[in-house]
Amino acid sequence: MSKRVAVLSIIIVVLIAGGVALKLSQKHPNFSLAVSPTAAHVRLDGNKTIHPGSLYITPGKHTITASFNGFTSKTVSFTTSTNAVRDVSVLLVPNSQEGYSWLLNHPDEQAERQTLGGSAFSQSVQQSLHQNPIISKLPFVGPGNEYRIDYGTAPRKSSSTDVAIYITYYVPVGKQDALNWIEQQGYDPSKMNIVYTDQTSQQQPVDNPYTN
Repeated sequence: MSKRVAVLSIIIVVLIAGGVALKLSQKHPNFSLAVSPTAAHVRLDGNKTIHPGSLYITPGKHTITASFNGFTSKTVSFTTSTNAVRDVSVLLVPNSQEGYSWLLNHPDEQAERQTLGGSAFSQSVQQSLHQNPIISKLPFVGPGNEYRIDYGTAPRKSSSTDVAIYITYYVPVGKQDALNWIEQQGYDPSKMNIVYTDQTSQQQPVDNPYTN
């Protein structure tokens, strides 16, 4: 009986020791990442994909690169240690109509962007909406795919906070028809920053969701 008790005692000691060793081997998070858009693709040191939140990273110098369609990619360098948590925030800025549309369709992101220092940008978007309320109706595809009206960042010669209206027309009369549509919505095209793209020699790229 004593032999069996001794064997059980040894097993218990081994299990306890193993549990303590496992606990000691678990490393506490030393890095906290916040990103907007939260769905952005983030790579650590150019290869490993990571996600927002807390995690452990080998102490030393590192870089992260965040990217998302419609936004300018951004790379941030930082250093981690074992005795402190390194906080890193990455705020991606939209660089196309796709990015602006994504933000307008994800209002829940605004609180996160303000937390990350994006309040100035949010004010810029609201100002653009106030100055160009027509963008709430865009994109719009004209009857018969004659034209398409979008909005996005203005050409570089304009200030960075300006929003431009982009008219792409696929038939000669499409340009004027697009301007007529804008007027029908109660807006004056002459007061807008409009960029035209002539695609009259190209095949119409999309179906009209408003006439199907």
